[in-house]
Amino acid sequence: MADCLIVGGDSKLSKAIAGRLADRGLDVISTTRRCGEDARPFLDLESLEGLDRLPAAGCIAIVAAESRFDICAAEPERTHKINVSAPQQIAQWAETIGARVLFISSSAVHDGSVAHPAEDAQVSPDSVYGQHKYEAEGLVSGACRDSASLRPAKIIHAGFPLFSNWLAALKAGEEITPFSDYTVAPVYLDVFADAAADLLVARGETGVFQISSQDEVSYADVARWLARKSGSDESHIKPGSALGKIGNSGLGISAPAMVQCSRLEALTGRAMPRWEQT
Repeated sequence: MADCLIVGGDSKLSKAIAGRLADRGLDVISTTRRCGEDARPFLDLESLEGLDRLPAAGCIAIVAAESRFDICAAEPERTHKINVSAPQQIAQWAETIGARVLFISSSAVHDGSVAHPAEDAQVSPDSVYGQHKYEAEGLVSGACRDSASLRPAKIIHAGFPLFSNWLAALKAGEEITPFSDYTVAPVYLDVFADAAADLLVARGETGVFQISSQDEVSYADVARWLARKSGSDESHIKPGSALGKIGNSGLGISAPAMVQCSRLEALTGRAMPRWEQT
């Protein structure tokens, strides 16, 4: 039996978690929906084909999801199968084999009505994606007694496309229009992966955990910071309005960027970084 099974092994998030677990000497298996490409177990979350053939493991991370807000809004029934029904059934299976489950949720379960919400704050998602994640949290918890949900804020990584494109444009003397009314409390990919690995092996630690930077900043101010760091001309930054340009329309724009992380900090003994460190 493997130490850990990661559901959805092809994403940057999954690969980072797998790497952290492997660094700790754990045997990790990841699923794929790319049928026949390699020896990894196949699992399709929409149809659940392959669920009955998954290898047993001591802990299971449910990472795969349809995370595009617009797709969830346009195809709520299909994406509900992926984001809600599949995690519930995987958690039910995990309970039968005595496995611990970590469900990767999202800070999009919050609608922005509470600033810097705590883990136990009342939620009211204003996007289909956020609704899916919140519903799945409850179903996973009900299906598997030893389970936890981790709600990350925006996860970024080296070469993060939005910021890399801004830098390239600024260096070329081109204008960029980052939003001044849309904030971010970024989590670096490695920090997220460490937290997920900690939670996966923390048997008995159940309920909701959250992760973000310890402060938040507008995207326009991130752009200004990047310009200063790269020696680019800040005059090429022309801030715009997220609500004015694209509205919310179920895209999660009103969700809070920064969330309280007290439960995770207590578990890991690590304080969350500031946004500039990220």
